[in-house]
Amino acid sequence: MKKMVISLLCTLAALLFSNTFAMAQQQNEDTRSTEIVLIKTQTSTRPIFRAPSKVSSISAVLDGSTGEIEIVFDEPEGNAIIEISCMGQIVSKYVCNTAEEWIVFMPIPANSGTYSLNITTASAEYIGYFSL
Repeated sequence: MKKMVISLLCTLAALLFSNTFAMAQQQNEDTRSTEIVLIKTQTSTRPIFRAPSKVSSISAVLDGSTGEIEIVFDEPEGNAIIEISCMGQIVSKYVCNTAEEWIVFMPIPANSGTYSLNITTASAEYIGYFSL
């Protein structure tokens, strides 16, 4: 009888420990930062002449700890339209002048799914995808 009670207590303790470990692991996954890769899809018919660069002038990071998407414009691009959409429906939209506002924070959508991040400037269009 004693052995059965002890083995039952050990089993319950192991289950409790594994559940706590799994919850801590899930919280760590929710708070990590993920870079959103932006692809230049179209250039305007009137190009802006700049020195060639292999690095995109726009970067985006999905930050789970703050619950925001951080979009940084390394070079002024003029007016920019930033849209987050899911299955063709625009979830969030923001318009800014990148000469004055070179960093933009947008909230992460509440529902899980695959989203696209579209950035349209005077000189180019960029698109990136992320999943929640």
